[in-house]
Amino acid sequence: MILLIGETKPGPGFAWLRLCQFQRALPEAVVVDIHDKNCEKLAGQSDCIVSAGIYGPTYTALSVCGDKPLWLDLPGDPFADAQGYGPEAATEAAAVFVPALQRADAFSTISERARYALLGQLGLCGRLAGLPPGRDPVFVLPAEIPIPPIRHP
Repeated sequence: MILLIGETKPGPGFAWLRLCQFQRALPEAVVVDIHDKNCEKLAGQSDCIVSAGIYGPTYTALSVCGDKPLWLDLPGDPFADAQGYGPEAATEAAAVFVPALQRADAFSTISERARYALLGQLGLCGRLAGLPPGRDPVFVLPAEIPIPPIRHP
């Protein structure tokens, strides 16, 4: 079983849209909200864990994955985002995302530029040195943002 962790309710951020995109790509996955009390139990019954979205989904997936294969979706750059919120946010981002980068087996992001940033972060963590040539742990899954049709006067 694939356990897909995300934010199941529409909110002000991007996470719910990202979960919808992953749900369409993985229709066989069991979807669980980041706040669901059964998340850890479901993770224990799963074959692998997939997160969809960056903050809550990453925190939750990392906390329940144990030794299961883990795919983290990092559609943004948590380190760059944290810079806008000050030193405490940067410290918190490092506390969560450095272990996430060191632990996950595969990653996805939304663009080639984001992929390059993520590869740089993985390189700093020493994760790229042991990969065989041609093996890339980062996949680009462009965001599907619904844009309403333009109405002409």
